[in-house]
Amino acid sequence: MSFLRPGDIKRFKSQQVTKSAWMYLADFLWCPVLWRHTMPFNAVQLEPHDDVAVAICTVLSYATGSLIHCVCTFLSVVLQLINILLVDDHELVRTGISRILKDERGLRVVAEASSGEQAVQYCRNETTEVIPPDVVLMDMNMPGIGGMAATKRILHYCPDIKVLALSVSFEEPVPTKVMQMGAAGFISKNAAPKEMIDAIRKVAAGQRYISDEVAQKMALSKIQSNSQNPFDELSERELQIMLMITKGGKVNDIAEQLSVSAKTVNSYRYRMFEKLGISGDVELTHLALRHGMIDIV
Repeated sequence: MSFLRPGDIKRFKSQQVTKSAWMYLADFLWCPVLWRHTMPFNAVQLEPHDDVAVAICTVLSYATGSLIHCVCTFLSVVLQLINILLVDDHELVRTGISRILKDERGLRVVAEASSGEQAVQYCRNETTEVIPPDVVLMDMNMPGIGGMAATKRILHYCPDIKVLALSVSFEEPVPTKVMQMGAAGFISKNAAPKEMIDAIRKVAAGQRYISDEVAQKMALSKIQSNSQNPFDELSERELQIMLMITKGGKVNDIAEQLSVSAKTVNSYRYRMFEKLGISGDVELTHLALRHGMIDIV
């Protein structure tokens, strides 16, 4: 067991340290200096199920003026609090989902984002002011890089975060591609609140979850060879650009958001047109609507 020394206090305050609650209690009792310079509990990431040690720390911290931090840590451990980042470009949707989750024990919306870019930025922010999410509830159809690209980036930079995809359009190949990227689950926006809550709890526990409606579409797409979706032929990047174009994105704007040249975006466009047997963005949008790839908002 490694104990804190008085000289470690400054380092401890500036870094997030993962410790057992029992180790933290031992440090607390061992070093009287900590009683005069009580460290905020939000600087410590406690291991779950150390309830007794957390309770003792709560009493000690009360004596030193850190009751608020103690209570937050105690509740997080005992209730196994699941921190959620809510990502959707519609404020009304975010507000509705946030209110549903607010009444659920053990679930907490720590932040909201209106785009994939904001979601990636939040997840990569390692400052103490930001509470890292355990689960990201990610809308797939958003302006900018969209939910698919945001999911891929978040899982690349923060592999411990669980992404639960949420979409009103769940025609293949989007669900399959999202799950292959490493998403923990995919649910329909038509799902009941109880199903969404169950899905959040399951993915937070390390399980994978696909709602019945989405799973049925995924299964049927594998056996209905006569009605094959032409979008199955698109690569991941082509599919991403297709979704951005059908949302009204201009070539230069898409190029800037993806950090590529306009020439590269046009190359993908013409490659898509050839694969799909079309000749322009209007036809692309009509085809996407016909196959349920996008929805009319």
